Amino acid sequence: MNITAVQLILSAFALTIISPSVLFAQNEDVAALAQQEKEMLDLFYETSSLATRTPQPVGETPALITVITAEDIQHMGARDVRDVLTHTPNVQIGIVAVGTPQITMRGMQSSGAEKVKIMVDGHDVANPLTGGGASFFLDMPVDYIQKIEVLREPGSTLYGSDALIGVINIVTTRSLHLDRTVASSRFDTFDSQRLNVEHSRSVGNLHIWGNANYFNTNGPNVFIAEDALSSTANAAISNAPSSTNEWQERSDFSLAANTDAVRFQCQYISQRDGGYFNPGMTLSDNTNIDMDYFWSDLAYETSFWQDLLSLQTKLIYNHYDHDYRINLQPAEFRNENGMYPDGIYSFQQATIDEYGAELQLDGHFFTDHLLTVGSEIKKSRLHDVNHLANYDPAPLSAIIDVSDTFNWMESADRFFYSFFLQDQWQIDKNTLIVLGSRFDDYDDVGNALSSSLGLSYRFHPQYRLKLQYGEGFRAPSYRELYKLPAGSPLRGDTNLEPESNQTYQATIEWQKDVNLKVEFAGFASKAEDVINKEYESSQSISNTFTNGGTYDSKGVELSVSCRISPVDLSANISYTDSENDTGDDVPGVAPWLGSAVINWPFADYYNFNISFSYTGKAAAAVDDSRGEVDDFLLTDMALSLKDGLGHIQGLEIIASVHNLFDVNYAYPEYSGKLVNHYQRPGISADLWLRYRF
Repeated sequence: MNITAVQLILSAFALTIISPSVLFAQNEDVAALAQQEKEMLDLFYETSSLATRTPQPVGETPALITVITAEDIQHMGARDVRDVLTHTPNVQIGIVAVGTPQITMRGMQSSGAEKVKIMVDGHDVANPLTGGGASFFLDMPVDYIQKIEVLREPGSTLYGSDALIGVINIVTTRSLHLDRTVASSRFDTFDSQRLNVEHSRSVGNLHIWGNANYFNTNGPNVFIAEDALSSTANAAISNAPSSTNEWQERSDFSLAANTDAVRFQCQYISQRDGGYFNPGMTLSDNTNIDMDYFWSDLAYETSFWQDLLSLQTKLIYNHYDHDYRINLQPAEFRNENGMYPDGIYSFQQATIDEYGAELQLDGHFFTDHLLTVGSEIKKSRLHDVNHLANYDPAPLSAIIDVSDTFNWMESADRFFYSFFLQDQWQIDKNTLIVLGSRFDDYDDVGNALSSSLGLSYRFHPQYRLKLQYGEGFRAPSYRELYKLPAGSPLRGDTNLEPESNQTYQATIEWQKDVNLKVEFAGFASKAEDVINKEYESSQSISNTFTNGGTYDSKGVELSVSCRISPVDLSANISYTDSENDTGDDVPGVAPWLGSAVINWPFADYYNFNISFSYTGKAAAAVDDSRGEVDDFLLTDMALSLKDGLGHIQGLEIIASVHNLFDVNYAYPEYSGKLVNHYQRPGISADLWLRYRF
């Protein structure tokens, strides 16, 4: 890939980290603000609006929320959101054929992350085409992330569709309102480079924040001995043995401006990659996936009646461009329709526009009640759907426009509205009850009513009991409803029903002091009308989306965090029993998951971090001859040097090694077409340089 103008601009900014005139210019100011900033960050990390849509201390709500801070992220040398989630209790990370990250939470698997609501600074970034925000935001760089909040239970009472099994809110440094400039560069063994520049400034009551990030990598290109053609009649033309195609280029620009009452924020992401395994799971160097996403919102907030009533309103606009240029099958591929001399090519294009509005009223009408009432409306439109291909499905002599006769997706639109109500009843200083309900109505798939009830009871100075019941739902995505047989081998079904989920959980928390906290949780969930893919054995027959029945999931989770000065230790382990309606284990779900992170600031300017993540054996489908997917333990290690070892304040150097012991591992692949599943890379290393002006 050639160096682009974006890369040159960001390189110029990043190179300022080696300019002596800059390095020593503002040391005194940075030192003076350090203590004030630390106090603000402590409060920022201890408070979250994720569970109730109003600011609350994280430990006092009935919900289970995990908060991973920027300091945690930097110490472990995490590269993106996916790396961070690996250490979140009962979250299993996977991948799909085109390389999109996949999330399984508490035994409930996703095709990507469509069952988990993903937000950035409170803005829903789900892609209506596929559902969920995995395509862009699980690969989001950590350079400008201040914290990641994870709610691992249904959140549809407040957040509607997609919050079927959980909610993830990525909070950027925009939220801090600091005056600063930060430049960073990052390089790794996959010939990768990431450049980031962040700048924020206040002028009177106006605060402006901006961030630019550029990423370029050749990717790990994992060796693959066999692909989906290797054991078929087309084995002779398979490109295997070869490597996955994991190059990627990504540009990311964010901007925010706010006063006391008005806030505007937006983000533009342009991402291109090589398609990993291809939708047909046949290796190719000729696939190019091109996606662009823009989201924005304009919010207004005010208070009335001596601050007894607060109003928040938000206008939303999102835009998505989809341009997949896929080499589905190699040259001389044969099926019942004939032989394809140049292979099968499918160029799929579409655009989605979303317009919406949100309103939320919070009222302290009684001394012990906080009432929240809200509404949301959104209109989305899938349009400019085009298909260029060299088949229809018989071979064609060239790549031509077949949109009128052999399109890959139907054009569609969707409108929904919702209302939600929540009451936070503070019975006394130790007892909080939260109950809520939300009604969503979709013009294409019907309506859903989601309710929740939770209790947080501190029955001893060191102990807290949390009880929670929650409901979740997910409306089918455009792809699941309207995908046509052309293109990638998937076919939608307009008769699909929304998925639903009911979860009961109980948690005991013991916090001896600030140095020791233990959390033990048990849960039981039942998901109905789960949307799955019905796989076909033939390469020429499309797999179908279908409501696949019921999943029952139950399990326990244990989390411990402690400090034995100066060492910090956090660890979690979970066991989940997840079954489908036939009583079989859900394929791809690992019952045992675990993580441990040890952080040791062993000198004034040095920090050592080692982390472990364990994924147990994952079940296979009853008719899958490959058997279970092997378990694996990954080890990462990072060394951080702060303030230029005392010589250059604001300069950080973080060196990290990922998969330290070069473990051979794979993520589950469900169709049975890949003998060795989705194999992942071995050991790698990267170097991260950050300088704060």
